[in-house]
Order: sequence, then structure tokens, then C-alpha cells
Amino acid sequence: HDVDKDKVKKKCDLCDLKFHKVGMSKHMVRHSKEKNFVCIECGKRFKRQASLEPHMLFHQGIRNFHCDQCGQDFFSRSSLTNHLQNKHNKENPSICSVCDKDCGNKYNLGWHMARHTGEKKYACRFEGCQKRMRLSHMRSLHEKIHTGTKDHHCTMCPKAFTQRTGLVQHLKRHKGIKDFKCVTCGRDFVEPAGARQCKHTGQSSRRI
Repeated sequence: HDVDKDKVKKKCDLCDLKFHKVGMSKHMVRHSKEKNFVCIECGKRFKRQASLEPHMLFHQGIRNFHCDQCGQDFFSRSSLTNHLQNKHNKENPSICSVCDKDCGNKYNLGWHMARHTGEKKYACRFEGCQKRMRLSHMRSLHEKIHTGTKDHHCTMCPKAFTQRTGLVQHLKRHKGIKDFKCVTCGRDFVEPAGARQCKHTGQSSRRI
């Protein structure tokens, strides 16, 4: 008899992994650059609705996933799994040998150790730029300035930004959020530079 085609695993054209028909459709999302699911709070974009949902819990302050070993709560199951593997797995230490800080995982430990050593081994790959970073992903973010890549789109206007921090600051303008105040005249500003450059030159600013 004929084999059910939906039960036959096929190899992905872009990598070596194999999936059934339904699994292949979900897998191909990984290779896609489209991020159609947008957070209405901060503008961050996701490839899947399943990734957006735990992100929204973060904005709502809801932590549904509980660690039975230490009592800490998390926004997503993946965050809890990473916590269990990195925090409670003795074979995967994350303690700083210099100051004994628990960095949570090896990735954060590497970042933390670079602060102690001052090492910045990731040099910008664009000719003429002398910038160096502690982490490879920080270099990738920096290089978007050179390429003009703007992945972070505002959901309230056509503007886009190279880094998420720029988008977050921009959204504050839409929402009228002003976290910084001139200590002399009391005028509020979206950015600390606005408070510093108020007409009272030389006066410090403070966060509200």
C-alpha cells in the first residue's frame, strides 16, 4: 500500500534537519527573516505568536513558571529551563572566580569576566572604525550603524531604528513619558541630555 506522504520525513532545503510535513512548515519559520508579530508595548518583533505571548507576560509582570529548587519565578518555560540548567546544574558552573558573583549561566559569566579584565576582543569589521566590544552580539549591533540596518520598527509611525534602545526611547515620546527632570526649573524631559542641556547650563539632572 502507499505510504502516507504526511508521515514521511523530508530534509530541509536550507539545512540538514528532517521533518514531517507539519513540522517542516514550523521549522521553515526559523529560516525566514519576516517578523510579523509585534509587541504593542515596546515594538519588538517576533517570528511566532508563541514567542510574542511570553514576551507580553513580561510587560504585565506575570511569572507563571516556578522553580521548585529556589522559588524563583519566570515569564516563560524556556527561561525556567535555562535557569535549571545553568543555576542548579553543578556541572555547568557560573560563579565568578574573582568576586564570587553568580552570573546565572556561562554566557553571562563570560560577559561579567570581561568587565574584570577590560578585554574587548571583538573589533568592528568596518574599515576605519576603531570600536571594540566585549561581546560578539554587541559588535553585531554596532555594525548596524555602518550598514544602516533598522530592524526595530515603531508601530505608531513609519520610523525605524538600528537598536531596540532607540525604539524604546522613541516610543516614550509618543506616550509622553518624561523620566528626567531639570533640578533647577523642574521641567521634564524624555532623555537625560534634555535635562542637562536645559537653560540652566551646568546643572545636573535627576531621574523622576
